[in-house]
Amino acid sequence: MSRAYKWVQSKKKIMHTLPISGDCYWLLLNLINIIFKEGKVPDMLKEGLLIPVFKNKGEKNIATNYRGITVLPVLNKVIETIVKVRINAAVLVTQNVTQRGFTAGSGPANAALPVEEIYREAKDNNQDGFHGENGLDMETIIHLYKICILPVLLYIIDLLTARSLNLDKLEKFRKKMLKQLMSLPTNTPVPAIKILTGILPVEAQIHLKVMTLFINVYTQPNESLEKQPARKQLCTKSMNSNSWFIEVKTIMLKYDLGNVIEWLDIQLKKEELLSKTRKGINAYWIERITSLAKLYTGRRYLNSDIFMPGKTHPILRIKHQSPRDSKRVPTKIKLLTGTYILQPLRYKIYKEGTEDHCIACDCKEETLEHLLIQCKAWNYMRDPILQTIKNLLTANGDVREEDLTCEMTIQVLMDITKIQKINRITSDLMSKI
Repeated sequence: MSRAYKWVQSKKKIMHTLPISGDCYWLLLNLINIIFKEGKVPDMLKEGLLIPVFKNKGEKNIATNYRGITVLPVLNKVIETIVKVRINAAVLVTQNVTQRGFTAGSGPANAALPVEEIYREAKDNNQDGFHGENGLDMETIIHLYKICILPVLLYIIDLLTARSLNLDKLEKFRKKMLKQLMSLPTNTPVPAIKILTGILPVEAQIHLKVMTLFINVYTQPNESLEKQPARKQLCTKSMNSNSWFIEVKTIMLKYDLGNVIEWLDIQLKKEELLSKTRKGINAYWIERITSLAKLYTGRRYLNSDIFMPGKTHPILRIKHQSPRDSKRVPTKIKLLTGTYILQPLRYKIYKEGTEDHCIACDCKEETLEHLLIQCKAWNYMRDPILQTIKNLLTANGDVREEDLTCEMTIQVLMDITKIQKINRITSDLMSKI
């Protein structure tokens, strides 16, 4: 117990521990021995002092903006230390070899080192790196982009409000990064990338951050330092002003969010204003992106009607069983977006094969239809798959065998969500296909 208590005293974060000796020492020793002998902890040691700690976001008068921290009796730390000493040796033997968090003499950097070395080894061997052809499924890649890259890219941009030139630079970087992560060519249509990933342009995300900051200002008391200049600036400054509040006014006009002066007078909850703002910004960009996507004839099989900011396309949510599966998705996206190089274009660029005939069968011109369902060279692989899909649709869906035309078969192979509602195809059936 002496060693355990000295360890507790050595920790700077554990306060109010004094040296013990004499009767107090033996009293605590007997108490701890009884606890271990009986296998029970007194109820009084299970009680603690709950201290609310502000999360540094939201209003201070709302209870949900606080995190509860419970301070337990110091004696509990002594008991925990004794238990740790007794079981630590057995735990270390059975602990997973990759576990580095909460391990003495180690840390997260130790766990990252082997991954970094594998990446460097792959570069030495000219193998695929961590950008889409690495075994990660697309949904995971997009999630990592959102939580690791995007916050750094847009850090404090809501206050600085980037101008058009800087917006273009940020948008070019974003497009290049997403295409690289998804292993797609640089000529992939931008609207298709947005529909697939659910990620809005940099401009839209900056506007959302600016409006979120303005709503935070709006919810402050009228006498607050940040809210006092708002009404003055909005009433006196022209639209050509560099004022941050005029930037807010411009954004609200762009997304038809109402009069900014009226927002200062009305009494609405913060959540209501945030919801209204998101709906307005999302509606604007949904209309703009889907209308632009329709101008690209090469993506006629891609379903843009289900585009929703913040949600990835169902095509990217397909679970992969192996690293090989992850390499198939970029190919499918190239076919969907019209950037897959067919033989006529391949011949013009690389001078491979005949001018337009399919290299596999050398019978017909290689079109998308020929490649997917007509080329005889791939019948031995394609026919069993098509037959399985046909059986699933006719047996479980509202589809007749005569409905499965060439066009519909290609649509099923490329993006079945486009015909899901019309043919009453359930989600379970769609996942099987």
